[in-house]
Amino acid sequence: MFQLLKRIIPSRIAMSRKFNSSSTASMVVEGKDLSNMVALVTGGNCGIGYETVKALAFQGAKVYVACRDLDRANTAMDVLKQEKPSVQITVMKCDLSSLNSVQQFAKEFIDKKEKLNTLICNAAVFGHPHKITEDGFETTFQVNYLSHVYLIHLLQDTLIASAPSRIILVSSELHQKSSITRDNISAEYLSPSSSKRFSPLGAYNDSKLCMNLVTRRLADMYRDSNVSVHCLHPGLVYTNIQRYWWAYRLTFFLSKYFIKTAEQGAATSVYCATTEGLENKSGAYYNNCSEFKQSPKADDEELVDALWKITQEMLSKRNFRSSLIMFAPSSITFYILLMIKQQFLNHQKRRELKMSRKYNSSTKPSTILAGKDLTGKVAIVTGGNGGCGYETVKALAFHGAKVYAACRNLDRANAAIDKLKREKPSAQIVVAKCDLSSLNSVQQFVKEFLQKEEKLHYMICNAAIFAGSHEITEDGFESTFQVNYLSHAYMIQLLEDVIIASAPSRIVLLSSEIHRISFLTKKNISREYLSPPLGKRFVSTLAYNDSKLCMNLLTRYLARKYKDTGVTTYCVHPGMVSTNILNNWWPARLTLFLLTPVAKSPAQGAATTIYCAIDEELASKSGDYYNDCAVYEPGSNTKDDELVDALWKLTQELLSPRLQK
Repeated sequence: MFQLLKRIIPSRIAMSRKFNSSSTASMVVEGKDLSNMVALVTGGNCGIGYETVKALAFQGAKVYVACRDLDRANTAMDVLKQEKPSVQITVMKCDLSSLNSVQQFAKEFIDKKEKLNTLICNAAVFGHPHKITEDGFETTFQVNYLSHVYLIHLLQDTLIASAPSRIILVSSELHQKSSITRDNISAEYLSPSSSKRFSPLGAYNDSKLCMNLVTRRLADMYRDSNVSVHCLHPGLVYTNIQRYWWAYRLTFFLSKYFIKTAEQGAATSVYCATTEGLENKSGAYYNNCSEFKQSPKADDEELVDALWKITQEMLSKRNFRSSLIMFAPSSITFYILLMIKQQFLNHQKRRELKMSRKYNSSTKPSTILAGKDLTGKVAIVTGGNGGCGYETVKALAFHGAKVYAACRNLDRANAAIDKLKREKPSAQIVVAKCDLSSLNSVQQFVKEFLQKEEKLHYMICNAAIFAGSHEITEDGFESTFQVNYLSHAYMIQLLEDVIIASAPSRIVLLSSEIHRISFLTKKNISREYLSPPLGKRFVSTLAYNDSKLCMNLLTRYLARKYKDTGVTTYCVHPGMVSTNILNNWWPARLTLFLLTPVAKSPAQGAATTIYCAIDEELASKSGDYYNDCAVYEPGSNTKDDELVDALWKLTQELLSPRLQK
């Protein structure tokens, strides 16, 4: 307890920093112009939330205050408006103990057509007696955690569209005292249906650990969306949060002379919301306006995954946003039904095979690589700064391989890889610029790689975009086709000599089960079909499907081409994975959200890629399609050798001007 108090009670050791435990919210934003910011603060009518609203609004931000009691909230905000009449503050009804209220609030906010730069999940109850909400959840768990996750989900389109944007989750150092473990985490443990063995303080501690854990998951989900996520401890603060039990009120009263004021408690929230540079530190935990070490539990990836799965199961019971599907074009509805059907069939197959194989749908790269030493191996992973690519880079590098993460955005990539290097300083990871929407960029990347390396053992073609708008690249190709397929085919040809010289070596191409819904045939294959110019009919989802079929077809061709060279090729379906590749299209996001109970984490999604890259039993196999770390039957269109040859011929025609140089 003494060690915890040392972490909670303000100290004077941080005087060398710009801000410390004595800093106030107004000090943090002094001199800043926030007139371009739109912020949303839950529980903004009192305590830390009130001071957060005040600090942001007084510096020009437009602030929406989400509160349960409109009368109290309006009274509080009137005080601020009297102090500074020019402030832009809007009070809106949002009762976090009701998911219907949260949904209604989100709908009304979205209807305002506002951007949203900062979402501050501040509201909480402390020491609340056991009570079940109208949604069937324990109150502390729902108010402090579950409703905030639901709110984030409902507003994620707006947050992404407003990027760069931030999500701030207010936690507490009491997360250190949570009793949640891998062994006991369950819906009943987090939200007990009975008051038997219920502890109000324990429930609070658990809800705050949940905030830390979900920060890590959201940071991974939004890694490539320019939405950063930050978690914080405001400090031991004298507010009315302790109102539910006289013992808490007495303790806080006796301690008020050496704990923080509400304005000091709001400082770290405002710091995370307004400080430049924090967008590159998504997922971090803060205390006293600086990055702070959280509990080991908060860094437990298995606990993160377990909580996320439970959360999605709880929220998937709500039929939210279902009305949007009713008004969608029939093609979108058909597409979603196909995805759901395919995922269900895959899940059934995985369940049947799970007990009979060494690896299965739940396997992570760490299991496959256990005891393996990849020292001396060199790998390239395209799109290695997020999702499955990030986990692939991590798995290879943490077992000794030298990995080149080929990424379009160097700032995001360096921020992601720096996190891995902090976790394992000895990891050999090189971030390299490679924009797959530019063949010049691909060529420059290969040139710089060959100047440094003489070997390449693993070429992993991971990067992809999903459901983007109809855009033409600088090379004159449709962007989905070029990024997902053509630039990878070009890169492989440019690196062909070094791959063969490094044999035994492997090429792993990421596809998707969605390749089965491609309408590409040997009769319609052409440049105009695969890469339609502007003004021609274009369906972004079908463009993605076609590009993934192309990856299957290319795998089969390369297996023939490199036969007897020691180079083997593999095509991979990573699974339905919770990553942000689906952020560009709401039906896909909704589908993934509804399927989350059977969806994979990014680490699980990377497992089959790692399996194909390093498993010794695959050394003599080439050209096959894999799912859940096993050979899998691909779509019938992938076995058409005439289509395989037609695609390769077209690929060579498209790339010939560059290859001839």
